[in-house]
Amino acid sequence: MRLQTQSSATILTSGLHWQEMAVGARFLTGGRTILTSEIRAFVNLAGMIEPLFTNRDRAQDDALHGDVCPGAYVLTVAEGLVLNATVRDTGLALLSLDSRFRAPTRAGDTIAVEIEVTACRGESNGSRGIVTTRNTVRKTNGVVVLDYDVTRMVAGR
Repeated sequence: MRLQTQSSATILTSGLHWQEMAVGARFLTGGRTILTSEIRAFVNLAGMIEPLFTNRDRAQDDALHGDVCPGAYVLTVAEGLVLNATVRDTGLALLSLDSRFRAPTRAGDTIAVEIEVTACRGESNGSRGIVTTRNTVRKTNGVVVLDYDVTRMVAGR
């Protein structure tokens, strides 16, 4: 882990190596607000032409009320937050991901991810390791919108 110190703040400037990810360690990402323009761009790019995402009148009448964000986009944003917080420059491969969507996310919601290391082991020569985390995505009001377990190959020191 490479750290720079500016006044009293410590800034993580690159990702953690697998040896720095002890089982039980917890990390919290910064927050990110979901914007309507991002939802629209993602829906168009992915071809998700479901009226829930493409017809504002329908979405307003639906039980979910408002600009609902596809779960796939919430997962994508969460992974961006996680990668930048923990394995930037050290992540080698995504090996598996198991997700559970818990509550809707809408335009204007801000999310952050709590990361807990649940397993970590080195490969035979130690140059890389396999790290599993449980990632819990919450809105600023504390509501859990997604949790997922992910296993990655991470570089060693």
